[in-house]
Amino acid sequence: MKDAFTQKSEFEKKVTAGDTNALLADGITAAAVAATTKSLLPKAAPLHGAANKAPACNSFVPGTLVLLASGESKPIEDVEIGDKVLAADEETGEPTEGRAVTALIRGEGDKTLVTLTLTDGDGDTQQIVATDGHPFWVPEPGEWVDAIDLTAGDWLQTSAGTWVQITAVDVHQRQAVVHNLTVAVDHTYYVLAGATPVLVHNCNNAATHDVENVVDNLDDNVYFHYTSKGGHNGILADDGSLRISANSAGKVHVTQEIGSPAEIEQNIFIGNPMYAGKADYMFAFRMPEGVELGPGSQPNELITRGSLKIPAGNVLFHGRNPF
Repeated sequence: MKDAFTQKSEFEKKVTAGDTNALLADGITAAAVAATTKSLLPKAAPLHGAANKAPACNSFVPGTLVLLASGESKPIEDVEIGDKVLAADEETGEPTEGRAVTALIRGEGDKTLVTLTLTDGDGDTQQIVATDGHPFWVPEPGEWVDAIDLTAGDWLQTSAGTWVQITAVDVHQRQAVVHNLTVAVDHTYYVLAGATPVLVHNCNNAATHDVENVVDNLDDNVYFHYTSKGGHNGILADDGSLRISANSAGKVHVTQEIGSPAEIEQNIFIGNPMYAGKADYMFAFRMPEGVELGPGSQPNELITRGSLKIPAGNVLFHGRNPF
């Protein structure tokens, strides 16, 4: 089994050499090749994107309306724990259902605020004011983008699945009180620009959905746990940490092998049909200090006894297997 550092070195050599055919032969998707190529190109200055920020809570100014599951709205500063907000799948942007608010976040101090001016189909304009790092869902190309990285001409997604265009972006800095929510399961909610709800993430952990965040941070302490969609939802806690329960034998299996769902099903799950779909989702994380790992039943896996808890700050990626 090649460790993560060796895999990263080989991966980067192929990218910098422009050998995309070799990467595709290794099971890496074209999207991942493109994303990784971008991450390896020289950068003139640090990027503002989520994958290049330290995790931080980002928020909205008081008076920003939040769309509730009932169809009513409430100022973000008046939302209470237990309120149900309309949410969407954080990977696809598809509407889901009402999700409970599990935590309220308030910040105060010197803030970089981004005012987004949106224009709807009738030509009416409305504004949303967010802190610079708050992620908005951009339906084309289908990814989370920090407010500071949005530009005039970008489209945001409404609760009806339609798009609304940004026509102006203004950045300014001032003292401000700001508010955010933690939302169960989907970690998303809608804020209103006038009467138009647009999809936002509940905090700046959107970096953990970016394949660049995996490649940029690979080292010998990075491990992977593969699972199904249901397993993913059960492992991911509301605070962004992971809680991987032990199996019936009292073990948790991890690996340092990267691969597509088909490759992992063959190499880790030895092609057993009962494990079909068990590699469709992936967690990548740094192993916390003090966790004892032992050899598994095959050379490309490791085990630990009892449940495994990974702090949110150790999580590099979670979501659909991007390889």
